[in-house]
Order: sequence, then structure tokens, then C-alpha cells
Amino acid sequence: MDACNTFGPLFKSRLDRVLKQSTNFKAFCFAHHIVKPVLQVGPTCGFASLSNALNIYNLNSHNLNDLVELGRSFGITNNGEIFSVEWFCNFIQKYWPSLHPKIAEFGEMKSSIVEYFGKRGNNKIPTILIPYDCDRGNFEPCNRNGLGAHWAILTGCLLLCDDSGEESNEENIKIIKSSNEFNNVVNVNNIL
Repeated sequence: MDACNTFGPLFKSRLDRVLKQSTNFKAFCFAHHIVKPVLQVGPTCGFASLSNALNIYNLNSHNLNDLVELGRSFGITNNGEIFSVEWFCNFIQKYWPSLHPKIAEFGEMKSSIVEYFGKRGNNKIPTILIPYDCDRGNFEPCNRNGLGAHWAILTGCLLLCDDSGEESNEENIKIIKSSNEFNNVVNVNNIL
């Protein structure tokens, strides 16, 4: 299985471009996990992201329509849209308290993501639900002043660090230099 092709040619080209341009940096792949996706229908990206997370943790995941109805009865949506991180966190806490959801402020986001993925337990699959503004057509993050509001699920991250940095002894952190090495890391740790 070619993990890069699973994510599509845009992912592979972006990954190779970042790695080629980063000659003075090391790229670390943190705890990546491939998700068998539940796709959104209409403005349900937040609930689709939640459904994906529930499936990763083998929790009783409702189908997408049932999640939207549950959100409607909880008072956080009309048609599947989610505009409040706090409301969404409270919703998840009420129905899936074992997930222990928490909100990270934007300024803390980089350190929170690195800490979360880098210090996870060996049997824990980290996931982060994150709201962002997406570009038209390719869903890459951008700034459109909320016009492209979207939710995504993060199951890993790629971090560029100064090459002079110390080696990590964390088992779940792998240094990669190409999309082929990314495939090897993903294939070793994941099953679709």
C-alpha cells in the first residue's frame, strides 16, 4: 500500500516539496494513523470528523445523520454546521466522556499538537479535531476570514526541526526524508 497515494497526489507533491526545500532541517513524523474516512454530506464536516475519531477509538459511532440529529437535540447545530469549539467540546464530553476532550487556544496550538503526538502512550492513537479556514478546491488551510470554515481530524503531524537538534528516543517519532520513507513509517504502524 502506498500511503501517499491513499491521500492523493496533492499530499505526495506537498510532502516531497517540503522535504526537498528543507535541507537544513530534519522532518519528524509523529504518530501518524490512516483513517478509513467517513465523508461529510452537506455542512457536516465537524460531525464527519467526530465520526472518524469515534471509529478510530472503536466507540459506538452513529451514522452521520444520527450524529447531526444528536447535535440538533443538544442545541449545537441546525443543519450540521458547527460554529463553536466550546459547544462541540461540551457535546463530545457529554456523549463520549472517555475521550476527555479539551480545547487548546490558537497560540498554544503548535506546542499542544507536538506535545500530544510526541508524548502519547504506545497503545493510544492520538486524534485532534481542529477547525480551520480551507482554500477553495483543495481544502488546504488558508485565511479567508471564516468564509471557508471547515473541520478536520489530525491523526499525525510532520514537524520540521533545525538539523542541529538532538535525536529523539521516542518510539513513535520517526525521521523521514522522502515520501517513500513516509510510506514505510505509515505502513509499519497502520492497517486500513
